[in-house]
Amino acid sequence: MRLTSFVFALGCAAATLYAAEEFPTSAGTVKITPINHASLMIEAGGKVIHVDPYSQGTQAKYAALPKADLLLITDS
Repeated sequence: MRLTSFVFALGCAAATLYAAEEFPTSAGTVKITPINHASLMIEAGGKVIHVDPYSQGTQAKYAALPKADLLLITDS
């Protein structure tokens, strides 16, 4: 029973990893989706921007996302 509860809780936590927020602007909607730690995806004006993509253990997450038009790297 405990294992089932743990798996259910883990699944609920994983579902929140993609909880996007949308903001209306005069140029259209901006959608920001958290990916992992400081990594996020911004969608605006028909373009997709990935900020600080982090690959270790997140390949499946990125495979499920739209391909980036622009990558922003903020740290070495």
